Amino acid sequence: ISTVAASMGVALESARLFDETQRRGRETAALDEVGRDISSTLDVAKVMDRIAHHAKDLLNADSSAIFLPDASGRTFRAIVAVGDAAEAIAQTVVVPGDGIIGSLVESGRAEYINETQTDPRAVQIAGTAQGDNERLMVAPLLAGAKVKGVMAVWRIPGEPFGGSDLEFLVGLSLQATVAIENARLFAE
Repeated sequence: ISTVAASMGVALESARLFDETQRRGRETAALDEVGRDISSTLDVAKVMDRIAHHAKDLLNADSSAIFLPDASGRTFRAIVAVGDAAEAIAQTVVVPGDGIIGSLVESGRAEYINETQTDPRAVQIAGTAQGDNERLMVAPLLAGAKVKGVMAVWRIPGEPFGGSDLEFLVGLSLQATVAIENARLFAE
């Protein structure tokens, strides 16, 4: 029985590693595709839409959004929002320092929060239902030390986010920053 149990343990670990390898392959392919998009167009909205869709799909999220500064530069609005709560997210104004997303814009840090309902920074997005097990992951779009925008991904409910999820979102946020900077430099 112990030999069978040990064999089962090895088989389960092999299956987990195989799944992880497959996931990493899909993530790498998505980052490559976004890189090709960036080099083929200066249409920031198109590239941001593709990035938001990749984030939602590959992170098994319910919604995904990319927020950029508005004309005043003091608040952030969604340039793209996809998923279940896209309409409500598109109407959201992010104020640096206010709410989870705003506090991460202000700090310039990437973070995942697996229990938003217990986080003291949490602010309910108007037009969305408050639910248990809401998970949020946020990555700023950094150009040097300057925050150029922010990406956010929601799971309601779902498996908790982990470090590899955050790594992938940060990779996508770096690609989004490159697209923004390319368009800015071309405009100048």
